[in-house]
Amino acid sequence: MCDGYDDWRNVQKFLENHAKKGYHVLAISMYLNRTKLSSRIDSELEKQLTETRDYWKNVLRRIIETILFLSGRGLPFRGSDEHFGSNHNGNYLGILELLSKFDPFLAQHIAVHGNQGKGHTSYLSKTICNEFVALIANKTRTMIIDQLKKAGCFSISVDSTPDITHMDQLTIILRYVSNDGPVERFITFIHITSHTGANLALCLLNFLKENDINIENCRGQSYDNASNMSGTYTGMQAEIKKCNSFIDYIPCIAHSLNLVGQSAVDCCVEAVSFFGFVQEVYNFFSASTQRWDILKKTLVKNCPVPKSKSVTRWSENAEAVKALFLSYENINEALRKIQNDTLQKQSTRHQASCLSSILGHLETGIMCELWHNILEPFNKCSKSIQSGIIDLYTAIN
Repeated sequence: MCDGYDDWRNVQKFLENHAKKGYHVLAISMYLNRTKLSSRIDSELEKQLTETRDYWKNVLRRIIETILFLSGRGLPFRGSDEHFGSNHNGNYLGILELLSKFDPFLAQHIAVHGNQGKGHTSYLSKTICNEFVALIANKTRTMIIDQLKKAGCFSISVDSTPDITHMDQLTIILRYVSNDGPVERFITFIHITSHTGANLALCLLNFLKENDINIENCRGQSYDNASNMSGTYTGMQAEIKKCNSFIDYIPCIAHSLNLVGQSAVDCCVEAVSFFGFVQEVYNFFSASTQRWDILKKTLVKNCPVPKSKSVTRWSENAEAVKALFLSYENINEALRKIQNDTLQKQSTRHQASCLSSILGHLETGIMCELWHNILEPFNKCSKSIQSGIIDLYTAIN
């Protein structure tokens, strides 16, 4: 066609007629013939390209499945070295080695490309592994955000904790209602350097903005009762509420209960001393396998062994006091055995004598009975209000 075309109202009819013309059918036929690999001068190159593409796809399928297996179970990837054949190469390379015993394709790939070092394409290195982990994480986060937007309203929950490298990280969790009911999704870690309410609020708001999550759709926020979080004027909840007055602040009820327990102990010197003694009993026996063996032989059947107390988790403190309460006489008997054992070091015998003497005090027995009766319902309440199906009204009651 040399004259152009301007009848766009009838273009569909024109295209149908054009497709029936002989010269158009001939042109399409010639095009299809030329696309056939056997008729092209570069057929060998195209065949080689296709084979290479399929080869690396098969490699990547195995690698990605291994990464999904490890990450889905929260298992570590890397070991102390990055060499195939090593007993210390970690779960990632170890699983690939295991699969290669039953997969000739992967075995051949590792034999040719494994342990080649930098500059050699293998898709087996930690760099590629980390890239895939990041890609999977981004894809997962995108799916969560898409679900969140479809749900409309949501609530937020944040907390911070240092990791093993002593970097403080802000954990962000979003809660919303999907077709299957209410869900909570971990969304990200954010490195923070300041714990002020204003800085924490800024970190959260910047993250929401970067991911196109509208704070106007937020209806709830839940944090612990620390002053930087719960402060009426400068706390994080107050800073967030400036952006949206409809965001109600609900303090973590489990954390509030823990604070009650902590305050109840801290206000009484005798209680502080008692919990220190509970920890000393555990430290004494757990510091030596021989002492622990004497203790276990002394305990009657189904009596719990001493347990370490916790600074933050009062459920663990309840278990520690319960173990002392149920095994009180047996623990004292084990201490007396160690005290009278002339093969033990004098310092060990002296320490056992001191602990046994404290157990013999009436005040210790009273404190053990008292705190066991307090912490047993305390622990049941703590576990109950952390249930995933509990509602706010029940938790408050």
